[in-house]
Amino acid sequence: MKKRIISLALALFVCLGLIHATALAAGYTATNLNIKADAVWNVNGYATTEAPVDRAGYATNATLIDSTGSAVRTLPGKPTDDGYYLNGSTLYDAGFNEKLKFDPYEIKYGAPATSGSGGAGTGGGYDIVANGGVIAIIDEPLILLDYFGNVTGKYTPDTLHVDPYAAGRGVNIGPDGIITVWLGQLAGEGDDFKWVVLDKTGAVLADLGSKYSNVGTFSEGLTYAFIPDGEGGYEAFYIDTAGKIQLSINATALSTFLDGYAIAVTGAGESAKYGIIDKSGKWVIEPQYESIKGLSNGIFAVGKDGKFGYVDADNSVLVPFEYDDLTSYENGVGYGIKNDELYAIVIESAAAPNAPADAPSGWAAPEVNAAIEAGLVSENLQQN
Repeated sequence: MKKRIISLALALFVCLGLIHATALAAGYTATNLNIKADAVWNVNGYATTEAPVDRAGYATNATLIDSTGSAVRTLPGKPTDDGYYLNGSTLYDAGFNEKLKFDPYEIKYGAPATSGSGGAGTGGGYDIVANGGVIAIIDEPLILLDYFGNVTGKYTPDTLHVDPYAAGRGVNIGPDGIITVWLGQLAGEGDDFKWVVLDKTGAVLADLGSKYSNVGTFSEGLTYAFIPDGEGGYEAFYIDTAGKIQLSINATALSTFLDGYAIAVTGAGESAKYGIIDKSGKWVIEPQYESIKGLSNGIFAVGKDGKFGYVDADNSVLVPFEYDDLTSYENGVGYGIKNDELYAIVIESAAAPNAPADAPSGWAAPEVNAAIEAGLVSENLQQN
C-alpha cells in the first residue's frame, strides 16, 4: 500500500501541471440554485440578490444564500474587507456572532448615552466605519478603536473639519488598517479641503494637501489618487502611505489593489475598456473588456459582448462568457446569473491540492484517476 501511495504521489508530481492546464480550460462546476434573480453580489462567500449596501453606504436587509441555495440569514451589517459586519455600534464576526458592542457616546464623554443626550441609539448618533481591525467613530476628534473596543488613538484636525457625508469621501479605512480622511470647511465657510493619511493610532502618516481631487482606500500599501490636468481630465497615480507617488498609470479610473492586482480603465463611456495591472504598473491584461466586476485570488470576473466569465492573470478563460451577471470569486465560490437563474460556481483550479503531512492514502485520488484516464500515467505506475 505504501508503495502505491508513493507511486500515486510520483504520478501526481509528473502530470499535475497537465491536469491543472485542463482544469483551467474547463475545470469548474456551475450549480443551478433554482432561485430567480436578475442581479447578484458575493458577500464573504455568500450570495445576495439584493445590494448589500445602499447608496448612503449603510447595510440593507439582504438575505445571505449559501452555495447550496439555502437562505442562511439576513445580512447582519455592512460587510468589511476582513470578513466582519458592522451594524451601528455592533460588530459581528464571520460566523455572525456578536464580537463587540460599544457606546460611542460613552467612549467620547465617559458616561453612557441617555435618551436626552443625543447619543442614544445603535450608532450613538455618530457615523461609524470599520475595516482592517480598526473602527472609526466619525466626529471631532476622530476616535479610533480596535475590534476589542480599546481606544487606539484620536485625531483632531487643525483648521478643517471631518465630514463623513462629503460626497462619500469622508473617512475610509483600508483592509490593512490605514485611514484616509477628507477634511473640508463647514457649510458657508468656503471650499478649502485636503486629504490626510492616518495610522490606527491617529498619527498622521501623510498630509496630502489639496492637489488630489480623489484619493482611494489603502490596500497592500498603495492607493490610487487623481490630479486634475487642467483640461477636464485627470492624471492617475498610485501613492504610498507617506504620500509619495509610486506609479503613474495611463488610465481614467483605477481600483485598489487586491492580491497584487488592480483594475484599470482607459477611455470613458461606451469607449471605456477595462484591464488588469500588477503592482509594478505593468498591464497583466491589456484594456479590452467592457467591465471587470471583481478580482480576488488572481481570478477576475470580466465582461464582453454583454456576457460575463472568469479569467485568470494569463487571461485564460476559467468559466466561459455565458452569464448575465457575475460576482467576485470569494471563499472558494462565485455566483452568476443566467436566464434569470442563480448559479453557484466553483473553479477547481482555484485551490491546487497541497498534501498535508498526515495526508490519507486517498489524497488527490481524483486528480490521479483523471491522469490515468487521460493516458498520462504508465501501466507500471498504475500497477504499483
